[in-house]
Amino acid sequence: MSLQLLAASCIGALVGTIISATAADNINHRARVDIGVYPWSSVGKIYNSSGAGCTGTLVGPGKVLTAAHCIFNVRTRHFIRPELIHFLLGYEGGRYRSHFIVAHYEIGPGYDSAAVTKAQASDWAVLTISASEDDNFQPIYLANELGLENADIMLPGFAQDHAFAMTADTNCHLVGTYDSGSLMVSDCVALPGDSGAPIIAADGTGNFHVVGVQTATVRIGGISKSIAVASTSPGLREAVDRR
Repeated sequence: MSLQLLAASCIGALVGTIISATAADNINHRARVDIGVYPWSSVGKIYNSSGAGCTGTLVGPGKVLTAAHCIFNVRTRHFIRPELIHFLLGYEGGRYRSHFIVAHYEIGPGYDSAAVTKAQASDWAVLTISASEDDNFQPIYLANELGLENADIMLPGFAQDHAFAMTADTNCHLVGTYDSGSLMVSDCVALPGDSGAPIIAADGTGNFHVVGVQTATVRIGGISKSIAVASTSPGLREAVDRR
């Protein structure tokens, strides 16, 4: 079996973790998933003092990956203080399994919220979270490479149309990369609330890895595409590994 077929079979096995799908979900390739099953169990909801909600992912011990614009208050034009940012794992219907307060964070080098088009590859943030009595979870580690064009990928998140439940597009693909490979384009269905969500791929060994973090959408040829900062973006892995 080829690596690509093996990866596809790993993603295919997750179809059984989809717990409901409405007609609208099927049109959008989105369906609710079982938050108790890995890798969905390592994806959480981010709340901040501005009232905005985003998605984040546990990518290492005490490290959560999200988008930099998720921790920026557009009203005050300042980044939000770490202690006012909350990360909730196992979130569904207003309940959650674990609650973390952010101790500190690092954003992409040169990120400028006022000039997003000039700083898209820096639109990432690595949050260092507080300890918890519940450490029974498995991070989804960053991928060392992005994989092949048209590779099978998945996008889970807390989209605004299902803000109290995680939904995912489990049937999407990598379209290409640009900005020297720091940004990736996919055909995943991304909605408001998905900012900071992981782009997940299965490798040839059956493990799941984060290949990108969702930041924006764009229309190309009249078709909506999703933009993500690649896991290989400069400085990102170093921020995750930093203690």
